[in-house]
Amino acid sequence: MSQIVEAFSRLAEDYDRWYEGNPLFESECLAVEAMGEVPHPSLEVGAGTGRFAARLGLDFGLDPSLEMLRLARKRGVAAVCGRAEELPFGDGTLAGVYFLFAFCFLEDQEKALSEARRVLGPEGLLVLGIINRASAWGRLYQEKAASGHPLYRWARFLTPEELVARASSQGFAFKRAVSTLFQSPQGPPQVESPREGVHPAAGFVVLSFTKT
Repeated sequence: MSQIVEAFSRLAEDYDRWYEGNPLFESECLAVEAMGEVPHPSLEVGAGTGRFAARLGLDFGLDPSLEMLRLARKRGVAAVCGRAEELPFGDGTLAGVYFLFAFCFLEDQEKALSEARRVLGPEGLLVLGIINRASAWGRLYQEKAASGHPLYRWARFLTPEELVARASSQGFAFKRAVSTLFQSPQGPPQVESPREGVHPAAGFVVLSFTKT
């Protein structure tokens, strides 16, 4: 078991509690839902405890942490143990692949994108949600990482522009984006409605791609 998987497994219960009734999570869900109807069958890679997969109605949730998957299964998610870099799905068998927050924690982001392209059908949709490294939220999480946070110390944050370039290099074409979390990390959290497009000040940006 890798160090990052061990860290998430050890903190699974605490990690899951963060989402309960959290306006930030609600804002993030609204941003992902603004991307449109979920295609089926669909997979969330790095599904963790299944919060997003259950809310969005995704068909499968994949994660390398058995402790995380145990909680995901309680939410009715069809949980699959595995890694983003070696997806246990056949070529062209999925209509949608989602990475929601997990992308920054992957050991090999290019390989994960290559695998996502492999398992997607000809009209397949790739959706990635990221903490924008250039935003106030991105700076906060980078500070957490630098101070040795048990989870964020493993993260490699990107800007939306960097993500588009990385996805393009693996055979994906950018489709559209929505942004949210314009509020300050220091203030009381509030639910926000997403805005169309990539906004430099947004803390959370969701981008969609199609296979080229």
